[in-house]
This record gives sequence, C-alpha cells and structure tokens, in this order.
Amino acid sequence: LGGGNYALYAHMKTGTVKVRPGDRVTAGQLIGSVGNTGNSSAPHLHFHVMSTPDPLRSDGLPFVFTNFRLDSRIALPRNDLDDIFSGQPVAMQPGFPARDESNVMPLDLDVMTYADR
Repeated sequence: LGGGNYALYAHMKTGTVKVRPGDRVTAGQLIGSVGNTGNSSAPHLHFHVMSTPDPLRSDGLPFVFTNFRLDSRIALPRNDLDDIFSGQPVAMQPGFPARDESNVMPLDLDVMTYADR
C-alpha cells in the first residue's frame, strides 16, 4: 500500500487470484474470488491492513473504505464464535438498519456489499 503498510486478503478461492506480489491494483479491480481456504469453514474474506508483509508478526492498522453498503451485522448468541465457525448459516441482528457508509472502518461481524465496478 506504500508507507510501510500492507494489505492482507485471506481465504481467497484457490486458483482465482489475478494479481501477484508487487502488482499495482486500482479501486474496483477484480483480484480474485472469495473462498474458504485455510482455517475457514465457510466462504468469507478476511481483510486487514498491517505494518509488515508478515501477517504473523505485524500490527494491525486502522483503515477506512471510501464507501460500502452495511447490510447487516451477525448476531452472536452468548457471544459464541462457534456459531460462525460451524459452517452453518448464522443469524443476523434483528431490526438492523441497512445503510450506506462512507469513510469508515467496518466492524467485526459487519456484513457488507461493495458497489459494482
């Protein structure tokens, strides 16, 4: 990303990644498909910004997305993460108001949609 910051996209579908280390990408560019590789029981994207290219030795850094649609938030009964990792559909927070967001960092358990390219 520049300035000593790196982006991690994890759990991409095997064989779909369209970029290589060092490639320059632009907003809206397709870089691959979401999968459930690694320590994952359901397709999802794990994204974060970090301070080094080594995800195991980096500090996570704050970031914002220019815009996205916040569709819902996962409801965790008893704050039980096992519900997420069971491979079964999870419940969404009832009555959650979907809305457009700009220049904010999404929270854990947010369910989002990004504008088509």
